[in-house]
Amino acid sequence: NYYSNSARVKEANTHIDQMRKQLAHKSYEMANNYYRRGLYNSASIAFRGVMKDFSETEYREKAMLMNIKALYYYANNSVSDKQEERYKKVLTAYEELERSYPESQYLEDAKKLQTYSTKYLTKHK
Repeated sequence: NYYSNSARVKEANTHIDQMRKQLAHKSYEMANNYYRRGLYNSASIAFRGVMKDFSETEYREKAMLMNIKALYYYANNSVSDKQEERYKKVLTAYEELERSYPESQYLEDAKKLQTYSTKYLTKHK
């Protein structure tokens, strides 16, 4: 910003874009590691961080799906008193994916989890 007329602005912007892409990848992988270890609440928080901090990344759509999965498994493994509230979060996350990416390749997988969550909520009302 200080040297906006410099001949190296284009080069600097290229490097900044490259570093942002690396940070987004690292953030996504960190969230994915939580998921693989079965730390679903931590994974959900981390995937939401990817979506918030790197909203234009190529990982955003996949992070949204993984957030739905993490929320679903977190709800599924919760004590019965907390399940209703947590399954509702699955539905909210699904709606966000559907709204943001109506043609997403991940909608089919997410739809299954949305259906399971809806069935649970209907059954336990």
